[in-house]
Amino acid sequence: MLTYSRNGFVLLVLGLLVTCNSGCSKPENRLVKQQIALNNEVAAEMDKVTDKASAEPIGKAVEAIQKKYEADSAAWSALPTETQVAAKAAHQAEYDQALERLKEARKKYSAVMRGQ
Repeated sequence: MLTYSRNGFVLLVLGLLVTCNSGCSKPENRLVKQQIALNNEVAAEMDKVTDKASAEPIGKAVEAIQKKYEADSAAWSALPTETQVAAKAAHQAEYDQALERLKEARKKYSAVMRGQ
């Protein structure tokens, strides 16, 4: 079952990358799409946790994702505020969906780590 989830996740990320490469010619759109993809990637890693022992390996994966996010943060900060607002608005539904998925994954992760 984990193989199917991992394959589905890989297809999701590849789909986002293909979509972004073909339709995100503006850097701000690429950065928003990348942030959405990274949020989904962190959620997917957290969803893998079923007990405290399974939480340990995802730490390194989440750290690697965080480094990607930090690398894009400087480019994002360099954009004019109006550009940032327009790019977020253009992808708001997708962005909100990724944040909701991340929120749910964090809840699940926290419950596992508390032993519930």
